[in-house]
Amino acid sequence: MPLQFELGWLWLLALVFFIILEAATVQMVAIWFMIGSVAAFVCSLLGLGIGWEIAVFIVVSGLSLVMLRPLIKKRVEAERIPTNADMVIGRVGVVSEEINNDEGKGRVRVMNLDWAAQALDGERIKKNAKVNVHAIDGVKLIVVPLKEEN
Repeated sequence: MPLQFELGWLWLLALVFFIILEAATVQMVAIWFMIGSVAAFVCSLLGLGIGWEIAVFIVVSGLSLVMLRPLIKKRVEAERIPTNADMVIGRVGVVSEEINNDEGKGRVRVMNLDWAAQALDGERIKKNAKVNVHAIDGVKLIVVPLKEEN
């Protein structure tokens, strides 16, 4: 029985280690092993052998990861908060300097703001052409030319 008791302390130490690891990280990386450590500790208290304890630790950790991670991720994941810059996506702008991806040149004026720009498909877009803002990559707008309707 004393050997079993010492193994129980090892599972409690593992639990403390995983708690510290979880607290030190921003994402859920060790909570599954915390659950497994508790289950293995219970097995230790019941007098099961080390083989059973390790097997229970692995199975319970794996099952908790597979079953609980999607639920917890859904609750913990914060909604993406759009920035003021995101307001220009989908807007129409006017090319103020010809867009040439090969030379790294191009500027667009959108909502009275001047932005560095590049074409989504790599084509050159002439000055004064109207473009639609497709996305933002860093500090550059990714734009597509508007098709002129006659």
